[in-house]
Amino acid sequence: MSGRIIFDGIGPRSQPIDAVKSMIEFFDGEPCQKLPAKVRLANGWQLTRSSQGDCYYTTSREACSCLGFYYKRTCRHVKALACQMEKEQDLSPTQIFARDIVASMES
Repeated sequence: MSGRIIFDGIGPRSQPIDAVKSMIEFFDGEPCQKLPAKVRLANGWQLTRSSQGDCYYTTSREACSCLGFYYKRTCRHVKALACQMEKEQDLSPTQIFARDIVASMES
């Protein structure tokens, strides 16, 4: 995974599917059978799979690497993440982790 840039100082950059798959396999310690729609990262960042499924957008509450954000300075990915983070404000990290595990098992 060396050489993969998520943020270059100008703005977030989209990530190729193979890079995200390698990251998931590295942290899980086993082959990735199904790519998730979202991958939570530290400090409020998230990787959001594109609707075409050809890449992952790097998303935060303030920015996204999708074309919609590039042109309009807002997008549905930013809005969805902000809404999700507001709902999580009152949850403990353990509750968030448990909820995400159940959601991944259901999908």
